[in-house]
This record gives sequence, C-alpha cells and structure tokens, in this order.
Amino acid sequence: MREVLEVLGPQEAKVPLIFDSPHSGTKYPTDFNFQLPKENLRFAEDTHVQEIFEHASEVGAQLLHALFPRSYIDPNRSIKDIDPEMLEGTWPFEVETSEKARIGIGLIWNHVRSKGAIYERKLSVDEVQYRIDHYWKPYHQSLQNQIESTYEKFGFLLHVNLHSMRNKSLSSDPDRGDERPDIVLGNQNNLTCNESLTKQVANLLENLGYEVAVNFPYSGQILISKYSDASINKNSIQIEINRRLYMNENTREKHSGFPLLKNNMKKFIDQLVELIEPMSRS
Repeated sequence: MREVLEVLGPQEAKVPLIFDSPHSGTKYPTDFNFQLPKENLRFAEDTHVQEIFEHASEVGAQLLHALFPRSYIDPNRSIKDIDPEMLEGTWPFEVETSEKARIGIGLIWNHVRSKGAIYERKLSVDEVQYRIDHYWKPYHQSLQNQIESTYEKFGFLLHVNLHSMRNKSLSSDPDRGDERPDIVLGNQNNLTCNESLTKQVANLLENLGYEVAVNFPYSGQILISKYSDASINKNSIQIEINRRLYMNENTREKHSGFPLLKNNMKKFIDQLVELIEPMSRS
C-alpha cells in the first residue's frame, strides 16, 4: 500500500494558515531499490519537522506532510527538473534541468551530497513517471486544494513551508562551509510573501531568542512559488530550522533541545494566528 501524505487539523481550515512539510517523510517505498546504506540516505530527510510544528493542527490550521522521503521524489522540485543522464531511455516530456539536478538533487535524487550515489543503475522512464503520478502529483494537489479553499474563505493566506538544514554548510553551498543561523526565512526576495509580513514573522522568531536570516542561503523553491501571489495576500514563506537545535545530525535522534524548540514553535504558531487573523476578511 502506498503511503503518500497525511493532513493534520480540521477538514476546513479555521484560520488562514497552512503548514506543509515536504521532506520529513521516513516511509521508504518498497520499489525504491537504493544501494546507498540507509543511514547515509537519511541525511536527505528533514527528520521530525512535522512533529515540531504539529501544534498547528490544534489551532485550526492545517498541516500537510509527506510520508515518503524526498530522496525518492522531491515535491519541492519542478516535474521538469530531471537529469536525462540518470534515465534508461528517453524522457518523453519537457526537461528543464537545474544545477541542483546536475549535482544529483533534482526531482529524482541520484546522489546524497557528501554521502554517495543512491543507485548502481539508471532508472526507467516508467518508474520515474510512476513516482510523479503517485507521489508528486497527489502532494501538490492536496496542498493546492488547501491553499485555494482557505484563501477563498478568508481572502488572505499565509502558507508556511517547513524544512530543516545542516548546521554547517558544505563548501559547494552558497554559504561555503559556514555555520548557519538558527532559522532562515525565504520568500524569493519578497515575491512569494509580503515584505512587511516577512519582517513580522522574523520578529516573532527573534523575540523567542533565535538568530534569523532572510533569503540566504535559502530563498525557497517551487512549493512557495507555485501557488502564491503576494500581491493579492496569498502569501507563502519558507522556514529552515537548524538541525543542531533539536537532533543529532548523524543518528537523526532527537536530543535534549527538542522539547524547548517544540514548545517555542508552539508559542510561535499561537502568535502567528494572532498576527494574521486581523488581516483576513472572516
């Protein structure tokens, strides 16, 4: 049985707030057939992120999270972002290969950075299409439905796209091996979320004691750009949480900082609701 996604919270949002965690899935499909040791493959996970923010479902917001791992297929990449070199046969659809796909972390991952190759083979066109049809598309459809129905109801929306990041970047990253701040917010340079609202979100986090950066080294990918329109108050913002705050990056196990982070994110969610409710029409 395919385990694709879960939506926590009410069937219909009671506040104009939606969360999604596309990379926290830990249920590995039986047809994955990876050759990399699983403990190395798991470095691609945003492990525990949906749990950190699960309070969202208790305040009338919806929380969507993927159950499958992004190393199998990444919901936060375009379906055109494929490296044809990793395929056995010719991909019959349009391709727009990004630099991320060229280094093995596009729509279909074939490499975990610093850990090695995922496969000892090329993938067939059919199995890639299967992953798109049965995992990528259902995730996007669910998120789009939530966003559209919530925006229609309230005339305002804040969609928060949830991620975690390495404590220290790799030398090939934009921040070139630096230690990272506690939290990075991304809004694609104010295209996906109103600048003023982004600053208010940053202030909430800073008041909880966190060091916050905006749009560097992460400004966000397709899940905040595809369904947002900041000009009409349909806002999407990405949050990257530094993994040092809550888990051992090598073992993926929570450490003693997890309860504090989760409690602070509970406060943050409550404050977000207070912030945005007056912005809606309902």
